[in-house]
Amino acid sequence: MKEIDVTKMIAFRFWWSWFWRSNLFGILLGFLMGLVFVFLAPMLGITKETQSYAQALLSIIFGLIINILVIKCLLRQKYNKFRISVIDKMSNQEVKEVSYGMSIHFNWSYFWKVLLSMLALTIPASIIIGIIVGALSAGTSMSLNNPSIIIFFIACYLLFLVAAIFIQIFILKGLLKADYSDYRITVLELENEQIAY
Repeated sequence: MKEIDVTKMIAFRFWWSWFWRSNLFGILLGFLMGLVFVFLAPMLGITKETQSYAQALLSIIFGLIINILVIKCLLRQKYNKFRISVIDKMSNQEVKEVSYGMSIHFNWSYFWKVLLSMLALTIPASIIIGIIVGALSAGTSMSLNNPSIIIFFIACYLLFLVAAIFIQIFILKGLLKADYSDYRITVLELENEQIAY
């Protein structure tokens, strides 16, 4: 099998696979966790405030676990015409099983790059939006209840959402051909192998 360049479409397909799996499992786990808290908290005498903190903490922990498990599976995933592969640098052979450490490493590389990129996007965007809203409402009786301001905020949010997806795809494009200390991630072309989705 030959290695192929990571295109935006390949990065998008990987992102989409990651996105829907993480969200589906997260929603299911969140629902189950909510049911447990609704029935257990009153019996244990847990206050609403403590319950909120516990749910937030458990959501973060379970979210990380879900992401680690999903990435562990996706780093060996077959798609229509390609598959993701992890190659051991010592033997230059494909790794039989992706370790949890590799999945954590991939998640961490993704997380900090997305975090810094989103901060770089959010801070100037917030300043610009603030200036525009201030200019629109200056000297007028416009409030945040005005439909035009609400529409403006919704449009800005949607634009930010699209920009965030493009940033994530750009970052994944780099991570899907990343070189780590003892392994590397690459995309291989499927030739006559069985195609799986």
